[in-house]
This record gives sequence, structure tokens and C-alpha cells, in this order.
Amino acid sequence: MIKSNLVLATTLLVAAATVHAGGNPEFVPYPPNYQKSMVHYATLNRGNGKQVAKMYADHATVDAYRNGKPAPTGAWVIMEVYKAKFDANKQPVVGVDGIFEIAGPAATAVMHRLDSWPAGFPASDRAGGWGFAMYTPDGKPKENKLECAKCHVPLDKQDFLVTHDRLMKYASQH
Repeated sequence: MIKSNLVLATTLLVAAATVHAGGNPEFVPYPPNYQKSMVHYATLNRGNGKQVAKMYADHATVDAYRNGKPAPTGAWVIMEVYKAKFDANKQPVVGVDGIFEIAGPAATAVMHRLDSWPAGFPASDRAGGWGFAMYTPDGKPKENKLECAKCHVPLDKQDFLVTHDRLMKYASQH
């Protein structure tokens, strides 16, 4: 009886963590080895003034953008999020390239595009065909209160990507 209660409690705890994770990791998986299989198209300071983002996209997405098309079904865009270093005045330390110096990893945001999602994945949690999930730097679902789709839905003219211009520039040069 004690063992079955422990198993039930553990199962409920894992389920609760998944339900409250940013985005939908149950539908948008963490892509292993993405740093080797995708292109790093940009590094930028995030708009919150506290983080740096390293952006990755799969080769098919880069090819589609190079040819003036939207990202294909199966596309991936990954954002590695890093904490910035701060000085004694609580200002981010800026490197010679204008990018904040990195203090350490914070999270990995995953966007995955499909033309058809399972029925259990609410349309309100997607932007266009893009689904979202937030993970820890080591690939475990990360709990947060972000509603990713709400920020991406208004970006329909740029394939729902905040960094669309940077990805287009990368695609045109490579």
C-alpha cells in the first residue's frame, strides 16, 4: 500500500510539473544534439535587458527562408537563454561586440512547426503552425508562467518569429 501511494504521488508530481511547464513539452519535444544538427544564426541581447539569446534553426528552415518561403512543417527554432553578468551598479556588462557578457545558462526555448498537431494540443497554445516549450539547459521541462503563443501570434507577417529578420539575413548570406 505504501509503495503504491509513493508511485501515485510521484506520478502526480511529474504530471503537475509537466502541466505547469512553459509551453507544451508533451507536444514539443526537446531536440537532442540540436547544436550539431542546426545552424547558429544569431546571438543577441534579449529585450528584458537581463539575458542573452543564442538562436538556432534547422537547415530546411534556412533553405525555405533563402527561397522566400515560410518555415516548412517539421521546422525547428531554438533559443538558448543565458543570464547576463551585472556590474556593481546592477547594469549588464556589455562586451566589445555589444552583446551582454554571459554569467551562465538559464533555459532553452523550443519552437517546432507542424501542419497538423494532435487534437489534445490546444490551438490557443500555438501561433500559426508553431508549438512552444521551455526546457532547462539540460533538456528537462522548465516550469514558468510564460504564454509563448500570445507574444508570437501578432507576428504572423514574419512567420511568427521574433528573430525573423535575423534568420532571413543569415539565410541570404549562407
